[in-house]
Amino acid sequence: MRKKIVIFGYAFWGAKLYKKLRASKEYDVIGFADNNHAKQSNMAIGMPIYSVRELNKLQDKVEFSVIIAAGAWAKIGLQLEKANISIEGIYNGEEILLYKQMHF
Repeated sequence: MRKKIVIFGYAFWGAKLYKKLRASKEYDVIGFADNNHAKQSNMAIGMPIYSVRELNKLQDKVEFSVIIAAGAWAKIGLQLEKANISIEGIYNGEEILLYKQMHF
């Protein structure tokens, strides 16, 4: 079964990661998330763009992890940790790195 993923960061890296994961047999993208209020509650590529608050509600309905596709990965990672949202990894534009490896 493919792992359900929300991509955090709907911009260049998020769109690039979406294309990569769409071809993957490992992941199933179920939406995006972003801290930009103008993007939240909208649709992108036929999928919702969530706020962190909406991700909390989504956790009650479906099991998923987040891949962060944004330059502010450290800040976003802390934000997701505080919200008890599972982080699969960080996308650096080329590959998905384990989040735990990114702690300093």
